[in-house]
Amino acid sequence: MTKRNLPESRIQSSKRLRTSVDDTGALLQLIENSEELTHCLQSLAEWKDDISQKTGQIKANPSFIRVRDQLAELSRKLSPVFQQLDPSEDAHHSEVKTVSDAESSVKKSQAEAGSVVACPPPLLAAWHASEIPSQLPPLPRINDYRIESQSFRHPGMVNISRGELSYERLEWLGDAYLEAIASNLIYQSFPNLSVGKCSQIREQLIRNMTLAEYFRSYNLMQRAQIPHSVQSNLQPGKGRSADKDLVKVQADMFEAYVAAIIITNPQDGVMQASSWLRGLFSRTIKDQIAKSEVTAPPITTEPKQKLAQLLGAKGVEIRYEDMPTHKKHKQLNIPIFAIGVYLTGWGEQHKLLGIGTATGKKEAGNKAAIVALENKKLMKVYEQKRKAFMEAQAQAQPDPPS
Repeated sequence: MTKRNLPESRIQSSKRLRTSVDDTGALLQLIENSEELTHCLQSLAEWKDDISQKTGQIKANPSFIRVRDQLAELSRKLSPVFQQLDPSEDAHHSEVKTVSDAESSVKKSQAEAGSVVACPPPLLAAWHASEIPSQLPPLPRINDYRIESQSFRHPGMVNISRGELSYERLEWLGDAYLEAIASNLIYQSFPNLSVGKCSQIREQLIRNMTLAEYFRSYNLMQRAQIPHSVQSNLQPGKGRSADKDLVKVQADMFEAYVAAIIITNPQDGVMQASSWLRGLFSRTIKDQIAKSEVTAPPITTEPKQKLAQLLGAKGVEIRYEDMPTHKKHKQLNIPIFAIGVYLTGWGEQHKLLGIGTATGKKEAGNKAAIVALENKKLMKVYEQKRKAFMEAQAQAQPDPPS
């Protein structure tokens, strides 16, 4: 018998459509009120017998009255949330349609401006200390008020019935653009830095703490749509947790704003955002930019090789070992490594020749080798021993047959 595919019912169709709608906002609102709701329900459970047997007494209990009023307020606040999560067709047919229309309008707006979002420019002009602005660069405009509003809307403030969207997708795109633009500028401006050092500068520019500071510098908090519970959460996380950390939310909104600049101006948005960020970033790392213009090329592996050439021989060992340190970089707040270089040979047993410190182990090892090489008096003693050894070894070899 051939199996017939029965037509989908209206409720099944609604449930299927419902899965495409983002319930993040509703769930976050439940989470934000979960502690208060749980407290009320636990109190009711404790008063179960009193409620059923001593109605008059319990109604006069001040604690009961307070909990009852809390539940009434929670009911008014959360009823729309539960309706939003209800998969029935009657509760959601209009919401699904509204969100679909909202997404279509955003896509239409982007298509009208230009259907393709441009990639970051291949090369940006390098930073120069003389060009670092003394004031905040002007904040670029977003050319679509709907996308601009979306970039400031926390998931907990989304109203699906009005077809609203949160900043989450814009933030995801903006994060990628910020990393690409910062990498581009660092690559052009610091040609002699190692990859590790470049990554450290990039992290300083695009970490949550920095982006949140930019967000506040432009007074963008007054435009942000953020739940009160998040606005009051100033301390936990310090920019590393989820959407309940205000610093993280501010950084996310800044990333969303960058994306909104670009997607609402496909022709010039990337260059507009890049030019703005070039000036903004330069204020954050002005000391590094100024220093790069007057310092010599960075340390490479040459010091280690030179030390090995001066002291190396059969049976002689030069070792680089980690040394204990608890220091952190003052600006980057990242660990500083200490490496010691040790010599075994030329009459020495695990003798410490020098210590180097840096934010990377490779650079710290190179600095340790430099310290050893700069000890000219000691190096001269070992060089003489090595020279005598090599001469003695050459004399000990039999002459080649004539």
